[in-house]
Amino acid sequence: MGMRWQLRRLMPFLSFVAVTVVVAAAIRLYTAVATSIENGYFAEPMQTLAGRYLQQAALEGIGAGLLIAALCLLLFAVAWSVGRLLFRDSRKAVVGAILGVPMMFVFLYAAYELNSRLPGSRLSIQSIVANLALLAAGCLAWGWLIARAPDRLGHISSFHTGRFAPRALAVLLVVVLAVPFGLGRLWAKQADTSRPNVLIILIDTLRADRLGSYGYDRDTSPNLDKLAAEGWRFSAAVSQAPWTKPSVASLFTGQYARQTSVGTDSWTPLRVQGLPYVSSLAPWHLTLAEAMAGSGYDTAAFGHNNNLVPEAGYSQGFFTYDWKELPAGFVHQLKKRLGIRRAGDWITRHFLRWLNANEGGRFFAYLHTLDVHWPYRPPAPFHGMFTAKPSLENFNRPNFMSDQIRKIRSGTRPEPDTVRAMSDAYDECIRHVDHQLGELFQELASRGLYDNTLIVVTSDHGEEFMDHGMLSHGHALYDELIRVPLIVKFPCPGRHCAPAVVEAPVELVDIFPTVMEAAGLATPELLAGKSLTDNTRPATRAAYSERLDQMAMRTRDWKVIYDEPSNSEKLFDLRNDPGEKSDLASQQPAVGKQMVMRLLDHAATRAPLTAAQRSFVEADKETLEGLRALGYIK
Repeated sequence: MGMRWQLRRLMPFLSFVAVTVVVAAAIRLYTAVATSIENGYFAEPMQTLAGRYLQQAALEGIGAGLLIAALCLLLFAVAWSVGRLLFRDSRKAVVGAILGVPMMFVFLYAAYELNSRLPGSRLSIQSIVANLALLAAGCLAWGWLIARAPDRLGHISSFHTGRFAPRALAVLLVVVLAVPFGLGRLWAKQADTSRPNVLIILIDTLRADRLGSYGYDRDTSPNLDKLAAEGWRFSAAVSQAPWTKPSVASLFTGQYARQTSVGTDSWTPLRVQGLPYVSSLAPWHLTLAEAMAGSGYDTAAFGHNNNLVPEAGYSQGFFTYDWKELPAGFVHQLKKRLGIRRAGDWITRHFLRWLNANEGGRFFAYLHTLDVHWPYRPPAPFHGMFTAKPSLENFNRPNFMSDQIRKIRSGTRPEPDTVRAMSDAYDECIRHVDHQLGELFQELASRGLYDNTLIVVTSDHGEEFMDHGMLSHGHALYDELIRVPLIVKFPCPGRHCAPAVVEAPVELVDIFPTVMEAAGLATPELLAGKSLTDNTRPATRAAYSERLDQMAMRTRDWKVIYDEPSNSEKLFDLRNDPGEKSDLASQQPAVGKQMVMRLLDHAATRAPLTAAQRSFVEADKETLEGLRALGYIK
């Protein structure tokens, strides 16, 4: 009798836990189903993605439900204890706890919304005062509700559950376990173990001419140079845009930037009714990760860069998308100054941990390191390795880059010593990333994964150090901004195992079909790129890039940059002028016009998407702060 009575007293709490878990799982499953429908995952051959997403959603929902239930019970206990002290009455304490738990969640949500819309940090005077006012209002509302609540609300043990708890648990088992896990097993695919693993490493902001294997005289890249000697090095690889978001969109989709929902706009967020919106990768795109996952590969991405947050659509097809947004607070800046933790260290550590948990299957992984991007803060022992004369100006301070760009546009050039020190620190960052990759390659070899893994190392764009009168990237289509390294180590033994140097122009859009071919999978139709191993490439093949109203075309010998508003072009002879210092458009008008005609023909067959086909998402405060820390916005 005593046990049944105790169980009856606990039944309201057990019912609450069951209901919370069912509701949380149902909400998470709803979002997974909506995402799968929007991305077309319920159709062949993508059903394996739907199954995995439903399984993950079920587990995440159960975990979230249990966590919320535990938090609510903890808050209930705290609120009850506070109520006991305030009211000296158990029933009123129970009433206060029952009302206090939902009010606490309402308060936390209101505080989040308030802080996300207030300018400045969460420790600003304005934010502190607003939060204290909100807390005071919440306490007054809590007391007012307790005074008017019905007395029977305090008899928690009198709540009648009947058969509700067993039914809730039955629904939990059927909906949260049977359906998603049943579909997951039914639609599961496993890539044949004879297929290679695939690892794409993108070093953000790395220009090709700063690597030893590309002719640089500094020893910035011994490990990447070794990889280039073992694999294929493409000496004229071109990114499709001079900044991250459209460039990575092209890599992921195998389409030119103008063909994607991201477009070729600048990185400045749009303002719609005062709210910031940024471009995103629409669900209707087929991504490389989706193609690989649909073929049975386990897919994962690890990286930094607030341009590529999952809300912007770049997580499509990745079962794991471990994307650490870049904070802009004091603690983060202090860690970077002290070299306590760099982005690449975190990426490598999480990737290897993921490999441990997913041992045995074929994997497709994408690593995106930001350690070469401004601010240039190489840790010891790389700090000072190439710096002959330190800069008197702190070029890593917040807003330095945006301030300098504004000054340059108004006619004030930065001090040469500052630019030289920035360039030296940039090289040191490259050496640091190269060291990290060397350790990663050794770890893959020790696990027996190196030989049978297709490894692709590239970048999304370069960086300018006053080569053409500007700093940073995104503003032009010169080679320091769009010529990127591209090193591919094919699986060995295999058809393409022997090292090679390819001088013909290639593009980031070529990576998608190359990966599919190397994995022995059918290449999707209508991709803009061609496999990097395609021997039918004509010697005159060109590579294309664009930004806003400018387009560029690069052949092995010539390059043209066309400005659409002015209908004018710049022409460069890359054989004799690799630095693009002498514009030959007026001296070689026939060559220039022929190049422009070819460029415009290419653009005409790949018309940009209409405004209705473009995709945008609202940028939250954390994303904007991260973009500000990278110098994209001020």
